[in-house]
Amino acid sequence: MKVLLALAIAAIPAIADDAAALQRDLAKERLALAVRCEKDGLLEEALFEWIAALRQDPLVPGSNQVKLPSLKPYVLAWDDALHEKYLAYSKDRAALLDRFAARWLALGETRAAIAIAPAFEPARDRAGEIFAGGSWVPKADAERLLQDLLPIDGKWLPAEEVRKRRSAWAEAWEVRGTHFAVRSNRSESAAREVLALAESVLAAVYRELEGKLDAPAPKKLLAVYDFATRADFLAHLDAAHDGGGDRRVSAGFFSSLDGASHFAPVGNGLGLADTDVERHEVAHQVCDAMWPPQGLLAQQPHFWAWEGVAAFFESTEVRDGKILVGSRQHPRIAMARRALKDGLTLPLDEFVQLDGEGIKGRYNQAASLVHFFMLSDGGKNRERFLKYLRVVASGKAEADSFEKCFGATPGKFQADWEAWVKGTGR
Repeated sequence: MKVLLALAIAAIPAIADDAAALQRDLAKERLALAVRCEKDGLLEEALFEWIAALRQDPLVPGSNQVKLPSLKPYVLAWDDALHEKYLAYSKDRAALLDRFAARWLALGETRAAIAIAPAFEPARDRAGEIFAGGSWVPKADAERLLQDLLPIDGKWLPAEEVRKRRSAWAEAWEVRGTHFAVRSNRSESAAREVLALAESVLAAVYRELEGKLDAPAPKKLLAVYDFATRADFLAHLDAAHDGGGDRRVSAGFFSSLDGASHFAPVGNGLGLADTDVERHEVAHQVCDAMWPPQGLLAQQPHFWAWEGVAAFFESTEVRDGKILVGSRQHPRIAMARRALKDGLTLPLDEFVQLDGEGIKGRYNQAASLVHFFMLSDGGKNRERFLKYLRVVASGKAEADSFEKCFGATPGKFQADWEAWVKGTGR
């Protein structure tokens, strides 16, 4: 493969190429890819490629004839047929970016090649980098890793010694992404897994709530603490959270006081995976940064929506690189269905008025109601729900806030919500 790529690079006449021509050509091809995606029903990908085309060349021919700016990148439904189209798009997009990375490399622009195709090996090789230990590293570092050495405090020491030191919270591993910094004293690979989970939730939140594909980089990376043991978790609560109160028996929490999500790998007894708890708290963390709450929301009516939207994002999953959310197979929906059958749910007229105390033990109903408003009947109620959610986040929710945002009482949705939870509604 490397030989073929090298031959392809050598075959490109550098004299006939320059950066401006390359940018124009790439913009044209990405615009064509955007049009294809729109026809295939891949709305998020269509909008992504259209934006990329304009960034490459704001005057790319044909861009003003495309209706892509009006698209909402929401993912309302995703079936196997659509996924096959997504896989074909992903394959063709990767080939396109590799081809243009080769052109950048032929111009001697190694970093530009890496910028559009981060995994393009010829560019990484020219930069003196190898993929090892979960990231691209200088070749010299890769050789040390092969010798079973790991870095700590600016030194390379035997891996076993470093792992032992990193298992203490004071010297825990730390990995950084675009939006998060994750500390973990479990392992470096565990920290990377939590980082990937957090970044996927953030992307889902911004896409589904704000309609944005590029979440802004924070001034300060959002902190996530992943504790290896219950003792580490409790020690942190004692030192930084005045003992933690009822958080001491939780599997994780987000605190607006330090702006961090905190996790301990323990069973939560709720029929959920620890990763569901992580997604829930990271969703709170992202919403808190995106729409900073005003006042103590838990003491106000309609708080169910704040918890319900975090429970909605527990269903975030990554399928072959595609971030999806809202599966009706998620445990929350099954538990809501069972509660509805057993007569354990509240009428919606009463439910929407719940504050933080009232919502306790009713997260499944909250999750199912958010799923319903976000996804049912082609998402026809989504924009009204998002308007309502912003009112709740503002701290200005009043008794009639639901009616003002939806133009109807909660009871008007009772039958349709129940049908959706039972699996008979659209």
